[in-house]
Amino acid sequence: MLDIKFIRENASLVTHGAVDKHIKCDVPRLLEVDQRRRALQLELEALRGEVKESGQLVGLLRNPKSAGYVKAIESGKTADDIKAEAGKIQERLSEIKPKLKELEAEEGPVLEEFERLMLTIPQPPMDSAPRGKDDSENVELRQVGTVRKFDFEPKDHVALGEALGIIDIERGVKLSGSRNYILRGDGALLHQAVLRLAQDMMVERGFVPMTVPVLVREEVMYGTGYFPGGRDQAYLCERDEKSLVGTAEVPLTAYHSDEILS
Repeated sequence: MLDIKFIRENASLVTHGAVDKHIKCDVPRLLEVDQRRRALQLELEALRGEVKESGQLVGLLRNPKSAGYVKAIESGKTADDIKAEAGKIQERLSEIKPKLKELEAEEGPVLEEFERLMLTIPQPPMDSAPRGKDDSENVELRQVGTVRKFDFEPKDHVALGEALGIIDIERGVKLSGSRNYILRGDGALLHQAVLRLAQDMMVERGFVPMTVPVLVREEVMYGTGYFPGGRDQAYLCERDEKSLVGTAEVPLTAYHSDEILS
């Protein structure tokens, strides 16, 4: 999430960045809500401070043994003067408290809208990043190797897997619906071998293997930017208030959340 101060100071940059990324967000509305949020905070802090200070003062003025009461007497005020002063302060408190409740009631929805709008603001792209209407305008930076040419009609992985009896799509769909499959025998062993090959190569390069949770709290999904935009695409475990991650990027990114690193 971007810092609201950065958004205030770079509203045009943030707005154009969202347009470049084809992400819908309402920066002007966010700034409007932010302005009201800050105004409410200032007003509420002032009123709460006054309520606290006035309440303490009334308590002192109504207690003949308190330093405040004694000081008032020493300054030449009578007991009736002190009582009248305490009454005025109490009257002011009676005026403030309804106003305080009114502002607190308004603050809740304002803060809620502020948080909702903040979560829709994307990080502006780098100036060097090419812009495009969709992935058809992606810029190719380089090619590595050459595409192999066969002197026969090659079969795809489905045809090869079914012929070898190492993949069973029909029963995978029967068990779990479309886009599911079952790996059998050498298919399952090949899967594990490829995973191990990738892991060994990463370890050789100094990376640390980690096994992470696949069910995470919602704040982790929000913190890594998958929510709110991808909420409709995620599997939710409402009973446990957790979400199933689609990639280990989520728990790995959140691994050091709420920590300060040197």
